Amino acid sequence: MVKQVILPPDFNEKEIAKFIHDVIGPDGFPRESEILFDFSKLRFVDGVGLTVLCNTIDWLMHKKIRCIFHIGQKYLNDYLVYMDDCGFFEKYTNTPLRPHRAVRDTTLPIKKIDHAHSQAWMDFHFTPWMCIKLNVNKNKLSSLKTCINEIFNNIKDHSSFNEGFIHVQHYPRINRIDISISDIGVGIPSNIKRKYGEMSDKDAILKASQEGVTSKSHPNNMGIGLDYLSVTVASNGGRVSIHSGYGLYLCRPDRNGLDRESFQMDAMYPGTLVDIQLPIERFIGDEEGEEEEFEW
Repeated sequence: MVKQVILPPDFNEKEIAKFIHDVIGPDGFPRESEILFDFSKLRFVDGVGLTVLCNTIDWLMHKKIRCIFHIGQKYLNDYLVYMDDCGFFEKYTNTPLRPHRAVRDTTLPIKKIDHAHSQAWMDFHFTPWMCIKLNVNKNKLSSLKTCINEIFNNIKDHSSFNEGFIHVQHYPRINRIDISISDIGVGIPSNIKRKYGEMSDKDAILKASQEGVTSKSHPNNMGIGLDYLSVTVASNGGRVSIHSGYGLYLCRPDRNGLDRESFQMDAMYPGTLVDIQLPIERFIGDEEGEEEEFEW
């Protein structure tokens, strides 16, 4: 039996839970052995929506689920064209929607990167692109690069797949850069509960954000964890959201420092999704990066 999943008209962070619920049952398994993704209602998709879609499809394929794609639109709208330019349709159907698709200068298109190649991608793609968009030299990006590099280190440590998706998007109209990273590993709550005991995913993901908390068992290997990511992004006026298991973590700057919240979701995210929003006009950066370990 084929399960039809209609992509929402506006596929953004607000729609993640419903989308995942449509794909994954309460037992944590795919709802059917074949899933048809219907694009006929899609009118908008942002970087995090695209990252979630790719991560979910890879999770399904790993579980031997057949994925079918139905465009259902006679004329391609701007967001199907955007997905095509990002390489989505070529990756999953082997055929782009248009013969002359091209990567936009506002996009570092979604890419599946294993840990061994993540540093090279950071050095030769991410850093030069960010320097241009933020109009800064590479030294200003040291702390941000540390965060992203160590997210990939954690993918290596906590995911048997040793790879994750990353997508970076510049939104000129709102003058913001979004960085979305996702894997299909065991997730942050599972790792935290393995070390600190049983608790809700909401509480586990909030605990993971505390300074000094890590899922590493060696007492001398206490990384700086999600706290460093939160502080780095918030100090630049940005926002972090993390979906993992049934937990959702949000962190943004406020007048008293950091506003951290966590929520228990109705749908399980397969792995971990980290979404970073950086307002360009508020980006400060740093002169010299500090090489820190970053563990959850």
